[in-house]
Amino acid sequence: MSTFKAQIEDLAGTIPATVDGEQFLKDGIWDVIKRIEKIAPGMLPLFAAESTWTDANGVSLTSNIILD
Repeated sequence: MSTFKAQIEDLAGTIPATVDGEQFLKDGIWDVIKRIEKIAPGMLPLFAAESTWTDANGVSLTSNIILD
């Protein structure tokens, strides 16, 4: 699978090496999530995945919303 930068270049032509296409994509996703959080928080699960985190002492993180 090609990188996001390569996919952007396939559609829009060559972008300068100083431009980080992947960072632009990540920033755009972050912006959409923040906007959805404000106008339709019930849709946030569409932008999330469930995972279980356990630290070295066996303490688990549950019942929290982390979209960052």
